[in-house]
Amino acid sequence: MSRLTLRTPEKEELEGDPVVGEIWHDVSRRVPVPPRAHIAITRHLVCPDFEAEPSPVTDVFQAWVIRGWLHEPGLAASYLVVANGRLWRPLMDYLGQYELERVRADRPYAIFGHDWLADPRNIGETTIWRRSCGRSGT
Repeated sequence: MSRLTLRTPEKEELEGDPVVGEIWHDVSRRVPVPPRAHIAITRHLVCPDFEAEPSPVTDVFQAWVIRGWLHEPGLAASYLVVANGRLWRPLMDYLGQYELERVRADRPYAIFGHDWLADPRNIGETTIWRRSCGRSGT
């Protein structure tokens, strides 16, 4: 798994990486990124036998990603790129992540995001915590 932190990417970076370009397009149409804030992109989840399905490995990755969503200072928005969108879509929806409308639908991945400026972490934390404990609430 890799994690990229963006503040203000250069035009060459956006053109050179279609995933970053799609994500930055989404960010720029939602809200300006405040000074000293950043966007986090998590991707390249590699699992045993190259299967991106629930496993002890993906459980550890998931815990690490959610920790960042809830506690990382300066996080304006977060994005998770996965190969098997159909599999992960219900969990991402449950965790309050929206799926990006795909500019490059020919790519075999799904991008899920969350705008932490519109939905601050205290609300997200409460929602994620209550849901993980089997309680409803937003």
